[in-house]
Amino acid sequence: MLVWNEGQHLAIRYEEEDTIILYYMAGKFFVELYYDHVANVLQTELRTFTSSNCLEAYTGYIKLDDLALD
Repeated sequence: MLVWNEGQHLAIRYEEEDTIILYYMAGKFFVELYYDHVANVLQTELRTFTSSNCLEAYTGYIKLDDLALD
């Protein structure tokens, strides 16, 4: 999967039955992959965004000011 090979892993957060894995892509956008840890499958759902406002859900997991995003 391109996201795993080319993306920069930033954080993991948990929401109900899903584990949401955040990546940063060199094209200057973010990707959230949804993983169902109960069924042990990567879901087909994903979300992409460019706005740092969408990173608010990760403030408990990473310090956004410390990210070295190029």
